[in-house]
Amino acid sequence: MVLASLEQYILLNSSEILSGIIKPLITEVLVNLYALYRGLAKITYQIPYSQDAENTLFHLVTEKGTEILSTRTHRTALKWLFQQERICKYLSSQILRWCRTCIVYGNQIVVCNDTETVSIKEIAELVASEDNYAAKLVVCLLRELLEENGHEDDIVLILNMTVSVITLFPAASGQLCLNGISLAIQNVYRYHSSYGEIFNANCQLFFTILQSVNSESLSDDEDWLAVATELMHYLISTITENGCTQEALLVMGILCLILHHSLHQVLLEASKTILLNTRLIALINKTIHDACLKGPALYDHDEATQTGECLIFCLLLNYFCLRSVHAVLPGIEDAQSLLDSENRNQQPFFYISIHCHDLCRLLHFGSTPVKLISSYCLLELFQRITEQKNKEPDKVKVKQNTHHIRSIISILQGSIFHSDIRVATNCAVCISMAVDWEQQVETINWYRLITEELVMTLAVSGRVSKSIMIHHKPAVEIAVLMLKQQQVPEWISNMFDDSCISGIIQNLSASNITCEMVMLFRELIRSGHLKNSKHIACLNQLFQACRKRVYSEDVKDDETEERKMVVFPDELGKVYEVIINLIAPESSLNEGLLEEIEVFCETLMESE
Repeated sequence: MVLASLEQYILLNSSEILSGIIKPLITEVLVNLYALYRGLAKITYQIPYSQDAENTLFHLVTEKGTEILSTRTHRTALKWLFQQERICKYLSSQILRWCRTCIVYGNQIVVCNDTETVSIKEIAELVASEDNYAAKLVVCLLRELLEENGHEDDIVLILNMTVSVITLFPAASGQLCLNGISLAIQNVYRYHSSYGEIFNANCQLFFTILQSVNSESLSDDEDWLAVATELMHYLISTITENGCTQEALLVMGILCLILHHSLHQVLLEASKTILLNTRLIALINKTIHDACLKGPALYDHDEATQTGECLIFCLLLNYFCLRSVHAVLPGIEDAQSLLDSENRNQQPFFYISIHCHDLCRLLHFGSTPVKLISSYCLLELFQRITEQKNKEPDKVKVKQNTHHIRSIISILQGSIFHSDIRVATNCAVCISMAVDWEQQVETINWYRLITEELVMTLAVSGRVSKSIMIHHKPAVEIAVLMLKQQQVPEWISNMFDDSCISGIIQNLSASNITCEMVMLFRELIRSGHLKNSKHIACLNQLFQACRKRVYSEDVKDDETEERKMVVFPDELGKVYEVIINLIAPESSLNEGLLEEIEVFCETLMESE
């Protein structure tokens, strides 16, 4: 009824409307009302409408310059307008006009008056949605500005607006990719200087897309390959001429994200370009070599120094190369060669990689961030060697490097008490794998000391908090290592007697159980040190309660996932945090805990 009245008004007053006799404010209200009721009709049920009235309204909108985004518009009306392909060109100009009015030049968005204009959140919601042309309009607008030599300020405004859209609604990145944002990003790098605000804003957009998009949306590999090639050229030339600038390090962060997506079988060609670039390989090798030569003085080169920043991002890039190479170039990886001492000074590798010896030096002498990433690199390398050893035991001859492996273990032992629990845990896991290769345990008294301290803390401390459990994760890894030996040391039986195990179980709760603790009890059962039926019953009850807690937390996480914001990469510290979270995501902790509980149950059934 209302829609029919609006159509009748439009048709009866079309000449006055088009001639401009009716005031602009009334015209804007008319457009908003018409769009609202057309949108409501589409949501509820389809009703007949006048094509003549629609044509008149669209003519009014496009020819008379009716401001759509400069006034408060109902979301339903706004969505309906952005669903109309006939006025896409006009909507595109409205987006640019809105950006000029409401976005401060730079990284921060300022809405002029939230009660009078469409908000950035409403635009972001449209871009993230699949049922309108907003994402396509943003991409086309950017490409149009580039192809028609648009004003640089306008290009920066659109780039910054797009980043802000993604930070509000991460799903928008997928829609932008599906609508060809890769070609627009490529054209920015191609048509504009590698230095300046446009380049930096484009890098921020690219980084934001890669950190938020689902890998399956990255389908146009050729465009991303061209972008990766442009970035590689920029990175190498910049570091060669000016050192590790902030922009160069942001580009290295982008390369890390490209390699990360290659694990899902996308951006493969772009990843190959990164992995096999000889100039980049030489640049990273030189950076690592210079850092290793500093010895103890390397500790002073932390993230606050240019040398430290460059080293940190080179290590991050190396980590993702280690993960990516087996997915991108299957069969080419030879992780053991990075362990062999005699290969260190021979022919350099033809893909980005850092020798184990150098990683150990960085772990020993580096600052805390350098130690952290070096430990992750070593952990990834050791896991690859272990996988190769398990698949092809005849080809992987780790025992030939016994002396070298023992020296590596010594370095790892020195970091097992590091204040950053991630460094300590990574080193403990590496020790476990290295001892397994060697099949012989050295420094047994040192391992005994660690295990004794662990048992005393867990069994005597009364109510053990989750933080204490996390603090002892490296020690639990060492205890598990001892229990896995073919000949378990005799002192293990004395430490893990019934009274000790009872004390540990009493201090456990559903909220403080960690993966490592479940692993410890699993190995105690497997090795025959945990046989008491009451203890096993208590553990089953605890693990069942732990499952319930994890499931309830996962439900809450799913409910809040859409409200999570993407990090805006305007500072290198934020870029670093994004990449570190990819290496060790917090969300994977609960998943690993559930898996360990399942393995525990299987081990328990087998022992019975």
